[in-house]
Amino acid sequence: MLIDNINIAQFSAKQWNVKVGHSEIENASEWVPGRLLPVFFRSRSGFKEIEITLLVKGKNREAIISNRGAVLSLLMETRTLTLDGFTHKFRVILKKSSATESSIHRFHKLVLTFYGYEFGEEVIEMFESTANIQIQNTGTVYTPLYLEVTPLTAMEELTIAGVCKDQSQVKDEVVILKNLSAQKSIVFDGEIGLLTEDGVIKQDADFWSLPCLAPGVNQIDFSSGQVNVTLKWRPRYM
Repeated sequence: MLIDNINIAQFSAKQWNVKVGHSEIENASEWVPGRLLPVFFRSRSGFKEIEITLLVKGKNREAIISNRGAVLSLLMETRTLTLDGFTHKFRVILKKSSATESSIHRFHKLVLTFYGYEFGEEVIEMFESTANIQIQNTGTVYTPLYLEVTPLTAMEELTIAGVCKDQSQVKDEVVILKNLSAQKSIVFDGEIGLLTEDGVIKQDADFWSLPCLAPGVNQIDFSSGQVNVTLKWRPRYM
């Protein structure tokens, strides 16, 4: 098991048991008093809970307790977990921990409960001189998208459909980029929430949400085919 790129074996610890739940389902539907029918809203996914039990060893009880503390010290901020036996990874924050001295001088159990999300390997797709793209997102929930567009010629305006979505209504929203220069790349990063042109924040654009992919097939359309496009995403899972 890795915490970011740190193997917990260096603290005489090893993964023993893992319980992975599904993402919480959040819904604001209600039945207003006096109305004959309820008001339904689309559900949205929230945190996934992951419980991991570690076996921690040491040459004596004091050493075991010290090793437990060393593991916990790595978990004071957001981390990426690579678990033994899992191909997907987990971006998490520690919610709580508890320790049991099952065998005081041989090993202790350290139970860690995390909140976070599950994601797969990064996918990169590149397209040249294209106005229409169709891609498959293997994830089961909405996934942030990194979109890089490089105009081959100068353009007053470029419209992009299919990358920004109103998730509450499952409806596409159009992105309008203005005053594009030839060979100057525009990056719209759905993970960090920035729109830049040649590394500088781009102000002359209209959009209402950040780029993402829905589960399954996604159709992305550009108002001009005179663009090269790079898409990056890490599929996320319920």
